[in-house]
Amino acid sequence: MVIERFAPSPTGYLHLGHAYSAMTAWRSTKTHSDKFLIRIEDLDSTRSKSQYTQAIFDDLSRLGINWNIPVVYQSERYSVYEDCLSKLIAMGLCFPCKCTRKDIKDSLEAPNAPLISEGQKLLYPGTCRNRSFDEMNKGDAVRLNFSKVIEHFGGLAHFPTLEIRELGQSHTGIHHVSPEYFQANFGDIVLARKDIGTSYHLAVVIDDAFMGITNVTRGEDIFDSTFIHRLLQELLGLPVPTWSHHGLIRDEDGKRLAKRSPSFTLRNLWDQGFTSEEIISMADKQLC
Repeated sequence: MVIERFAPSPTGYLHLGHAYSAMTAWRSTKTHSDKFLIRIEDLDSTRSKSQYTQAIFDDLSRLGINWNIPVVYQSERYSVYEDCLSKLIAMGLCFPCKCTRKDIKDSLEAPNAPLISEGQKLLYPGTCRNRSFDEMNKGDAVRLNFSKVIEHFGGLAHFPTLEIRELGQSHTGIHHVSPEYFQANFGDIVLARKDIGTSYHLAVVIDDAFMGITNVTRGEDIFDSTFIHRLLQELLGLPVPTWSHHGLIRDEDGKRLAKRSPSFTLRNLWDQGFTSEEIISMADKQLC
C-alpha cells in the first residue's frame, strides 16, 4: 500500500506549484488500496487563518482531488511534539539556545570568527552549546547538539549507515547521511523554535510516522531537509519512507512561486476563466 500526503500551511491561497505537488502525490495513489492524506501545517498561529484552511479543501476538490480522512492538524498535536522533544533532551542530545538571529550574525562576523570561504554555509557557531537545561529561560529555543549525536552512536567509526531512497528525477537513487556532510551543512539544528515549541523538521517526521506515510512527495527545494529528517527518524526510532522531490514552477523572473505571488494562485486563475483541466495542464507544462 502506498500512503501519500499533501501538507500545506494555511497562510495564503494555494498556487500553481501547490496544485502540481498535490496532483503528483494524489496520482501515485490511484489504486484501490492506496491512500492520499492531508495534513494542515498550522503551527504558525499568527499567520494561519481558517479561511485559508477552507480554501485548501475547496481548491483540492475543484481540481478533482479526493482524500482519505481524518485530516491531521498540527495545531492539535503540540503535546506529541513536546513528548518527542523531551525524549531527545533526556538522551542528552540537546541544549537550550538564547541566541537571536542578530546574535548569530554578529558572532559570525566578529574579528576572531573563523573565515568563511565562498559558497560555505553559515552555520550556528555553538555559542550556547555548553548551556544546561537548568539555565533554560522561557524564550529559549532548543537545538540538537550534533557532537553529542555522534557520541550517542559510539563515535564516527560507528555512525550508522542512514539511507535516503529518492525516487524524484533530479536526485534519483540512494543517498547517505554522513556525519561529515551533516556537520558541514546543518550543524546544531533547531528542534524547537521559541515561539511555537517545535520546528518544521521535528513536527514533519513525527507526523509522517503517525500518519503511516510510505512516500513523501514535495518540491526539490526541500530536498536538503531530507538529511535532517532521516537523522531524526533514526534518533526517535521512527519508520523511514521513500521520498520523491519534484521540480519547481517558477514565475516570469525565474523565482519559485510563493503565496505572495497572487497572479499564480488557483483562485486568480479560476477567476480568469481557466478550467481545472487547463490549470493542471499548465502546471505540468511549466514544471522546471
